[in-house]
Amino acid sequence: MSAEVVHTGAGSSARIEIKAPQKLFRPPSYSRFWDVTPDGKQFLFPVPAGGTVTEQPFMIVLHWTATLKHQ
Repeated sequence: MSAEVVHTGAGSSARIEIKAPQKLFRPPSYSRFWDVTPDGKQFLFPVPAGGTVTEQPFMIVLHWTATLKHQ
């Protein structure tokens, strides 16, 4: 997902607006680990070297910090 962040104003009237997220691509279902290149232009996913790919869900946890406060 990608969301545009818009910064307007300055000082006490400064505001940050986060636009609606957009889906960039569907990640490989077999990969739970990934990274982004330093320039932010490419996503790196490990690719199995032969054999059968096992389907595993790709999970993103939102608002995980709120869960920490309740424990």
